[in-house]
This record gives sequence, C-alpha cells and structure tokens, in this order.
Amino acid sequence: KKFIIFSWDNLNRRDNPLRSFYKKIVDELITKNINLVICGNSKCKENFKSRGLEDSNLVVHPQVGIDLEGIKKFEKNFKNSLSKKTINLFYCGRIVYEKGVHLLLRSHEKLLKEGYTIRTIIAGNGEGKYYQKIKNEASKIESLKLLKTLKKNEMYEKFSESHIFILASIETKEWAEQFGLTVAEAMACKNCLAIGSNCGAIPEVIANEKLIFQQNSLTSLYELLLFLIKNDDIRNSYSIQQSKFAKDNYSFQAVADLYGKSLSKVFFK
Repeated sequence: KKFIIFSWDNLNRRDNPLRSFYKKIVDELITKNINLVICGNSKCKENFKSRGLEDSNLVVHPQVGIDLEGIKKFEKNFKNSLSKKTINLFYCGRIVYEKGVHLLLRSHEKLLKEGYTIRTIIAGNGEGKYYQKIKNEASKIESLKLLKTLKKNEMYEKFSESHIFILASIETKEWAEQFGLTVAEAMACKNCLAIGSNCGAIPEVIANEKLIFQQNSLTSLYELLLFLIKNDDIRNSYSIQQSKFAKDNYSFQAVADLYGKSLSKVFFK
C-alpha cells in the first residue's frame, strides 16, 4: 500500500491549541508513513519540509488542469473582437474582501476620471456586509457591471471579450491564494492578459513578475493597469507568451503527465 495525499496548505496555521494539537498528530502520521505529498503550491512544499518530510517525498503540481478546448471555442481574433478604444477589465470569483474586489471598483473609477474608456465586469456571488457594499457601489458606477456567478462556457466567453483579467487577492490570517484556477484559465486565452497580486501562489502561477502588483494596494494595481493600457504592443506580447505558458503547463495533458511521472516513481521504484 502507498500513502499519497494532496494538500494546498500554504499557511501551516497553528493559531490555537486545538489546531496545534491536531497538526502535531498529523505530522507524526505523515512523517512516518507518507510516500508522497502532492503540493498545490511552493509554499505548501516548504511547510511540509519544515514538518520533517524530505524533498524526495514532495512534488508541486496543480490539482487539476484547464480545459483548453473549451477555452479555444470562444477565442476570437484579437483585432476583430476587441476594440482599441475601450478597455475591457474582468474578474470572476467570490465577492469577498480577500479577493480584493473593492480595489477593482476604485481602479475603474480612477481610470474613468483620467479620461480612459473602461468597461469592467465583475461576476460572482458573496454574502454579508461586504457583498452588499460592493453591490450598492457597483450600481452607481458608470460602465461597471456586477453579474451573478457564470457557468464555465460563459466565463470562457468573457475571457475572449476582455483585455485584462484581474485577481486582486489579499492574504488574511486564515487564507492566502492557493493557486487561482481562473488565472490559469484566463492566461490560456490569447485575447486576455491575466494579472494578479502577490498574494499566496498567484506569482508562481502567472510566472511573470512584471504582471504582479502589491496586494491591497490601489496605487500598485492602478499603475500596472495604466502601463498595460498605454502600451498595447507590450500587453499583446505578454498575452501571447502567457497563453503558450498556460497551454504548456496547465492543460489537462500537461497536468496528467506531471501526475503520471510522480506517481510512477512511487509505484514502480
């Protein structure tokens, strides 16, 4: 028998006695019996190493791949599908504080004030005071739409209609971005450039430091957006590079190959 687990744990929280006791028991079990931990991000691997595991028992792989064929169906010719006069910004996911949705609203308003023609779509659901505040503010902002959670094909279509996808995540005591599947999916669409904050695993998923902004910083996000809006050629070049990187590293086949290689070492060594 082989003992293999997958983990996203990039915080290794031990912030109360019960959690700490639980982690000690798990650590003891893992270090004695584990054959392989498949980590969803590099920080997760570091955490397991600090808990006593060897490099030979640890790998870093995405949990799942992305549907390139589904995305490709909605890809359109860049010149024909996107207007150079209007910049389309997009986010989809949970509408909660830690996803930094408020920063998208403020960036949109600031770009409008500076005279840029901006269209922003935010899709997703939330709850509580934060969600209500975002809903109320969004309803009053010109050329900004708040939509309900999209189905996969609807999300892929929005990628193809957007110049820039933004994941503005903010680390909290309880959570940091563990991968960001929508980032990988947006990256695969050659029409759309994905940018993100330096929260959790986002920088390693995007794999281009020039497309990363400081988390919870309106100034940092705004300056990056402004640069990409002003420099079409650079933005388009990054999009093409990013699309190839996503297809090479995050497709169903690419991820399956990673798992096949790692698991074969465990079962056939």
